[in-house]
Amino acid sequence: MDAKTSAIDRYANRRQMPRVVIPEVLKNNSSPIVLVSGNLDYYVRYGLPLIKSFTQNSTETALIVNCVDFSIGLATSLLNKHREKKKNLKIYFSKTQLSSLGAISQERKVCYLKTIRYYVGLKIMELSQSNLIIADIDALFTRPTFDRDFKNLITSNVSFGVGSTYDFLGNSLFESRQQNYLWRTVKAGFTYFAADHCGLQALKLIVQSLYNLDDKIPPTDELKLYRAYYGDQLAILFTALELCSASTHNSFTIQCLGCSTNDMISFNERDQGSLWIPPASKRDESLFDMFR
Repeated sequence: MDAKTSAIDRYANRRQMPRVVIPEVLKNNSSPIVLVSGNLDYYVRYGLPLIKSFTQNSTETALIVNCVDFSIGLATSLLNKHREKKKNLKIYFSKTQLSSLGAISQERKVCYLKTIRYYVGLKIMELSQSNLIIADIDALFTRPTFDRDFKNLITSNVSFGVGSTYDFLGNSLFESRQQNYLWRTVKAGFTYFAADHCGLQALKLIVQSLYNLDDKIPPTDELKLYRAYYGDQLAILFTALELCSASTHNSFTIQCLGCSTNDMISFNERDQGSLWIPPASKRDESLFDMFR
């Protein structure tokens, strides 16, 4: 940061974000996108099995893997060693460089690792014209109906889809609280944003909640929501409640997804839906064996 920039914005250093590289091929892309993110360890353990399940169950959706602090070249090389060659697969890589922030603590790196996908997703939506799902990397595509399910979601006029184990939007918050803490009811493993003004606005609000980039006098890093326990769930929850309370909310639809048996996403049983995102307590590591 030069002296001129510092003089104009004395708090610019508090807004600094990691460097993000988005593939140029996504410019003006209109294919629906699923975005996942992880470091090298998670890419090898879960990303490669996720890609394998994607190649078996999808032909029309684009999958983007965001590489956190490892190269796109390495990600591509590892993928080419493990996959069968298939034509027309839309698998792309973006990159996040935490090193661009200088020396930061391991704790802060872990916080970025959990939440940077929303910032990357915003950059992708600003570049492309794509309907976007942001998902956990330790997920699996489980049925060849995924593309159809994604299309049905797109045509349903839902602008903002919130992963949730209970429909807190269709029921009172008091009733929802009887099921679980609200921030645990929200599942950050799956969030959908339509390629329209409302979907983009929802993602912008989540990113703003997490990183507080627009505050004229932003707080110190310790007060930013991306460093909070359940920070991503809270950001999604706040955004959903804020948009639901807007006077113009009738112009778009917000919906909880993953709490009904006919939803495309399942947080519980693998045989429900076409995208399975199990909690760690239900994750069977053998299912992520590349050679099974």
